[in-house]
Amino acid sequence: MNEPADSPRWELLPHDPEGFFGLESGYDRTVLKRAYNRYLKQFKPEKFPEEFQRIRAAYEALDQELRYGAREPRGPAVQPYRWNPAAETTPPSAGPDVRPTRPEARPAPPPASPPLHVRLEHESPQTLLDELKRKPSKSPYDYFCLALIGDALPDADDLRLLKWVLAGLKEHPRDPALFHLLYESLRTALPPDAISKVLIAVSQVVQGDRFYFLTEPVWDVLLKSATFKTFRETLKECESRQPVHEVLGRNTFYLHLLRKALWRADDDWLAAGFALLDDAAGELPHRLEWDLEVLMVLRTYREQRDQFLDGSSLRAAVDRVIRVYCEEDDAAVERAFLTFQLRAASDADEVLAAFPFDDDDDQSCAVVWQTWCWIEAEVSGRLGLSRPDEELQPKRKRSMRKWLEAMEVRGNGSLGGQVWDVLSLGVGFSQVAASAVVFVLAFSVIYLVWPTSSSFVVLFETAVSGLAAWQGGRLIFNRIVAPWWHGYCRRKGRKIYAKIWRPEFANYLQQTRLRFGDARDLMTDRYDERLQLCSWLLRYSQGDFGLAFYATALQYAA
Repeated sequence: MNEPADSPRWELLPHDPEGFFGLESGYDRTVLKRAYNRYLKQFKPEKFPEEFQRIRAAYEALDQELRYGAREPRGPAVQPYRWNPAAETTPPSAGPDVRPTRPEARPAPPPASPPLHVRLEHESPQTLLDELKRKPSKSPYDYFCLALIGDALPDADDLRLLKWVLAGLKEHPRDPALFHLLYESLRTALPPDAISKVLIAVSQVVQGDRFYFLTEPVWDVLLKSATFKTFRETLKECESRQPVHEVLGRNTFYLHLLRKALWRADDDWLAAGFALLDDAAGELPHRLEWDLEVLMVLRTYREQRDQFLDGSSLRAAVDRVIRVYCEEDDAAVERAFLTFQLRAASDADEVLAAFPFDDDDDQSCAVVWQTWCWIEAEVSGRLGLSRPDEELQPKRKRSMRKWLEAMEVRGNGSLGGQVWDVLSLGVGFSQVAASAVVFVLAFSVIYLVWPTSSSFVVLFETAVSGLAAWQGGRLIFNRIVAPWWHGYCRRKGRKIYAKIWRPEFANYLQQTRLRFGDARDLMTDRYDERLQLCSWLLRYSQGDFGLAFYATALQYAA
């Protein structure tokens, strides 16, 4: 793939978006997104709104073609096409069985009618429109002209162009120029009250995968501008006219639509849509796997959303970002995402309070974090956020080792740590003490049953008592002491983590600006068995989503 130039070739848009992005044949969605992200680093939506919209429109058109498997420009069955007006207006030639007349008797041919674009210079558009309407048999070129001329008249209604294009496609269903004109007109602003009628009209003319490919952006607009009842009924009527054997376009369409409708649709409609995708999951092409995985994560979050929204304003802000990610364009997603990151980076205490690490039963935080990682990956790719230089890793490893040692000292020096140390020594001797008690009891019982001073008997009693002490001591320790001790360690480790390690870990992340995953990797790499209390730090930090959110926010506040 060629690198996009510093000065984009705007003249290539909208007709050659591949050339604009510098794409070579055989490109995929990953290559396209990489080229798109490079331009977005140069043309931020807040500084270059018009340029951003043109780049975004070109990217969406190519991405949609790739998702639907339509590699040809502007959609399925559309090939490079040029009109030949002369061929449209010249009368058909005589057949081969017609004898030629003598030159002196041959009538002079009628003068050829000038092309319509020439006649428009000195004739009324209304006159030409009426003339085209009267033609008993209309060619694709005639319908093309009817659409454009009719749309240009002062008294034209907003849908006249679409009406003529659909009439032409009904008579010439595979004409590429009419399809292209319909494709472009559906991506312009339509009257909100007419969108439902337009979609139904298109469904009567365009069938199968081409219908879903063609109308996808219009459904997004209808979803926002109308009630969901209207949306659902319109979709049901349109789908009733589509062939049931063409499923690839429908599945691709639902992958896109379910994400857009996730917060507006009712549960029954969503269940039916997800059931359709579940049935087709094994048949979806590789290019749609990413969309499916993201959608399934969002679906899980929607199911656990009420559990996640516990009244915290920061959690509500996370929810707003996820909703914008589902419904809005890239610019809106970036604004919402960065607004949240700046807020989170400015107040570590608020983040840690909103995402307490000790809520073991709250699985919704894990789902939210997984969703957040998808959003962060997309935004960081567009913003060009780079990872730390690998040359700095040795220095950071040494820093992490010193920090872990300091945390060990602080943990051991606290009152809880000192009590923990004393109890750990007691627990270490508890099994020995239990075995000794069992030995004495067993020896006493055997002696009472078989009192004798024979050395052989005494040796036998000692051996049996020792075996009973070994087994009994283990049993007492495993059934009584060990469960209590493990529970105590978890509670004590949680308290030390909450009071000492967690705030210090947040400070460490603020100083180093490490990603949370990188910090965890360094911690694992520098940990050894001598740092006993820090094993609990590793354990609790693994599921600490508050620190994960905070560390991510710091990447964008730098």
